[in-house]
Amino acid sequence: MKRHSLLTALLLLIVASALASFTFSATALLDQEDRSIGAFTMIGLAFPAHVEVRKGSTHSVKVEGDAKDLKELITEVKDGKLLIKRKDSDNWISWGSNDSKPVRVYVTTPTLEAVSVSGSGKLVAQDTFKGASMSLAVSGSGSITMSTDVDKLTSKISGSGTIHLKGEGKSTSASISGSGSLKGYDFETETASVSISGSGSCEINAKATLKSIISGSGRVYYSGSPSVDSRVSGSGSVKRRG
Repeated sequence: MKRHSLLTALLLLIVASALASFTFSATALLDQEDRSIGAFTMIGLAFPAHVEVRKGSTHSVKVEGDAKDLKELITEVKDGKLLIKRKDSDNWISWGSNDSKPVRVYVTTPTLEAVSVSGSGKLVAQDTFKGASMSLAVSGSGSITMSTDVDKLTSKISGSGTIHLKGEGKSTSASISGSGSLKGYDFETETASVSISGSGSCEINAKATLKSIISGSGRVYYSGSPSVDSRVSGSGSVKRRG
């Protein structure tokens, strides 16, 4: 019995050691680069990667991934917008391979006024960005997670993408075309305007007024105690959060 227990313990030790070695090797294979860039207040993500944004006193971009992927990755600023994209868009399908490690991009900026995601990329703001206005847009199956404190927030989703909101604002407008979803229970706004075309869904937290227009089977769920003005064409619905 003791011999069996010792063999089992030894086997578990070997497996644990192998897993630790594999994890270390996988991490060691990732390349990291600090990219030189100019000032920006907007971000445009146009390839499948994970972007983390933090608030800081300077503008910086750090990328992490396989060397061959980073070689094809462009990070440049044009007209105040940080573009994160593939060098050769014609070879989009061949970008990366099944055994490629996910590309991660770490961004620091003092201010942020607009974010757009095209494709299946993901962008997450780790800090709360304040300002007069913020514009968010997702086209495709990607996602944006944003924490913000602004007077005016505009969100647009085309496709099956998702926008997650936290924070507060005075006025919020959301437009959803397709099957996308906006998760906004954690974002408190005075007034909200929602337009849905298709089967999309919107969760909103409005204090004063909520106006919604739905064409199709879209759904609006709201919290707070706003006055509600809704127009529905199709099987869509506007309901208070259950």
